[in-house]
Amino acid sequence: MNKKRFWLIALSLILAALTLLSSCTFADNNAATDDENSTAAIETAESYAEQTGSPAETVAALDDSTADAETEAPAPAAGTLLYYENFESEEISAASDTVLGKLGWKRDTKDNGAYNNGTVTYSIVDYNGSKQLYLKNNIDGGADSYVIVLSEAQFGKFHESAYTYQYDLTYDDASAADRYIVLVSDYNGSTYNSFHVRNRGNANNEAHINGSWISYDGNTNVATATDASSICTRLLGKTYNASTQVLKNISVSIRYVVDWTSGNKIYMRVNTEGYPGSGKWTLVGEGKKISPFTANETGGAIAIKTGGRQNGWIDNIIIWAGTGDEPSLTQQALVNSKTEGCSGHTYDGSNSCYDPEKCIYCGQIKNEVSHKYAATGIVSDRKCTVCGALESNEKTSWLLPSIPGYEGGTQAREVYRVGQGLNDAELARENDSEMAVIGNTDATQFDAYCGKLEKYGYKATFTNAYDGNKFAEYYDGTTRIYTYFTASAKETRVIIDRASTASVKDFGYTASGSGTVLYQYGLPYSVKGTGIGSNGENKIDCGMLYVIKLCDNKLFIIDGGGYQQFDTAEIDGLYKFLREITGTTESQKMQIAGWYFTHGHVDHFAGFALFVKKYASNLTLERLICNFPSVYTSDSTLSGHKSNISKLAKYINTYFRSDVPFLQIHTGEYVQIANLTVNCIYTHEDLVSAVSGECGISGDFNNSSIVSRFDFEGMKFMLLGDINKPAQTKILANNSEATLKSDVLQLAHHVINDMRDLYKVIKATAVFVPQSPAGATNGNRTRWFSVAQSYVENDMLYYASAGTYGIKSVGGKPVLAYSRDGVDGGPYANWGW
Repeated sequence: MNKKRFWLIALSLILAALTLLSSCTFADNNAATDDENSTAAIETAESYAEQTGSPAETVAALDDSTADAETEAPAPAAGTLLYYENFESEEISAASDTVLGKLGWKRDTKDNGAYNNGTVTYSIVDYNGSKQLYLKNNIDGGADSYVIVLSEAQFGKFHESAYTYQYDLTYDDASAADRYIVLVSDYNGSTYNSFHVRNRGNANNEAHINGSWISYDGNTNVATATDASSICTRLLGKTYNASTQVLKNISVSIRYVVDWTSGNKIYMRVNTEGYPGSGKWTLVGEGKKISPFTANETGGAIAIKTGGRQNGWIDNIIIWAGTGDEPSLTQQALVNSKTEGCSGHTYDGSNSCYDPEKCIYCGQIKNEVSHKYAATGIVSDRKCTVCGALESNEKTSWLLPSIPGYEGGTQAREVYRVGQGLNDAELARENDSEMAVIGNTDATQFDAYCGKLEKYGYKATFTNAYDGNKFAEYYDGTTRIYTYFTASAKETRVIIDRASTASVKDFGYTASGSGTVLYQYGLPYSVKGTGIGSNGENKIDCGMLYVIKLCDNKLFIIDGGGYQQFDTAEIDGLYKFLREITGTTESQKMQIAGWYFTHGHVDHFAGFALFVKKYASNLTLERLICNFPSVYTSDSTLSGHKSNISKLAKYINTYFRSDVPFLQIHTGEYVQIANLTVNCIYTHEDLVSAVSGECGISGDFNNSSIVSRFDFEGMKFMLLGDINKPAQTKILANNSEATLKSDVLQLAHHVINDMRDLYKVIKATAVFVPQSPAGATNGNRTRWFSVAQSYVENDMLYYASAGTYGIKSVGGKPVLAYSRDGVDGGPYANWGW
């Protein structure tokens, strides 16, 4: 009898020891950052910690038919064998495609949502007296790779109830001791649950959610420990060493218990003889709850992930219903990787024309819903009374069916979800603005589209044109459409703006006079600009706040600094400053004519939010302006900021009111605020591909920053936010030097990003630096900082770390109007917002 079969027979006896082992305690350790550009952030953890979900009560057996939900079978009884693969029936083979094809497994790719296309070679080999799957990825260019064992359709319904999966694992060779191979569950490419045991002998029990890791590891957790309570010591009797591949050539079994109610548990057993953990199960990981996932928020697939350059063997993959003992392997498994079909439909949708009830696992539509067209009374075209779709769009590929279709050019494959407004604290998906992009078009076709909108009853509420680009806003009393043509790219963008509460033309107001002053407000920064804790300072290397005192004595706030920069002294100092420049008394409220946000990073608004929390009763807020990308996207760079953006909206709703007028500003729009003109030069919408419809933000959320030129009293101030090179490239392509030339410049992203090409065009003679002096010249930053500095006249270069400085216009030229050295805030003391 081979070793594999011996362990399977002996399993029932070994399990009796579990009760004694369940009293193990657990160690606290932070989740390790993995290879997929991990961006585990406070806002992501907060967001998912608030979510709860309960599994469905019933489950249907795997079936090739398309049976309705009413015929679904009850969930399998605890202990029912769902899946088993021991590779014994497979032929010895080193051909990956042949091996995967016979197993019914499929490589996951980027097109399907995986982070990489995969580099692993899969083969069936004879190892230690049995056939096993060998995964080879310790090769040049070896990257994280995924192969789907059971698809969402095959296993989805089963994952809604408690289940357990188990597998044998032996590591061979690896490029580093922290590499691993792991069976992951609840997988859909961007999200999954993972208990990955690293080759060096420590592990993490984590949820991977759209680019971020959230740890389930509890206090004194054996898996994460590196001391005497570690896997190394308790199971192997060895001392942990981060650079040693302690698990190499040692066979272990991993059991992952999925309990949606009580939380997951992970057990390990050493199969190789002679170790403390040999032949017995040890509880090594436990989560307070299994996951923030619900069935509607993640797939039900089971996959094998190879974490970087690691080779190893996998064997005896077993999945069963419930959280109890391993079932008899004489049962017929309910699921087979080679069998197509759905394990049981779970429907989701509004049952409307364009959102029918659809199975979240296999995509089957429950009931087809037909349009109910009625005459519009404007044109011969008819409109659906259910979903608003125009009949003329029914047989076309136009992506925005509720508005007239664009004729000419080539349309992108997908709709781009633009985002919601800050008047929506919940960031409801249905309130997303949406955009279609058309490539290979021209100004004539754009003009024709504008004419078509007018025929359909839309009235032009705003138009603009410069550098060959054309911009227009239309409104029919119900739907607001913003569309613009970019000459350099020969592209048109058509946006259904569901966020703005008024036309851009009517959003602002005018006031005559002079005396407008632009202030860069002083904030505490780390001396070298290298992050929290550098040199023991406990100060951050970012944060930005600008204040414009308008000619009518109202205030215009740009961004707001980080919460790490706003202790009590900074909050009170800002209040005193605003009273000073407005000359208002305690009995008078200071009026904020507008609060403008470059982008959704907390170092650009959380500080002022704390200020608002304390002094809201002394303020009025009249307008909000921003353009944050939608959080409803598989792009983790965009979706990972929901918690903080929603929290900002809640601050506004709580301390001001929920109906503060809001403008989702778009490229080409300009709005008048007193005698200040805000000209939008760029938004994340400009980076959306005319082929795919996806945002080319290149993994950097900073590219979602709005870029605007602020004009007042003959002077121009260019605000770049935190943009990076993709945005720079787009801005330079779409705008002339005359459009970009400015008198005052805010250096991009705290001087971290190389914007030399843009600085050479802007040629500002006054420069604001949201950074410390040493931070601005740290390493390579000197090269692009010196370019901006070369255009400075009259020593008009001001660091936000040094104090607060104000600039006014004299004959259209920048002149220092205010100077206060020093900042009020101190070191970061772990406060929140």
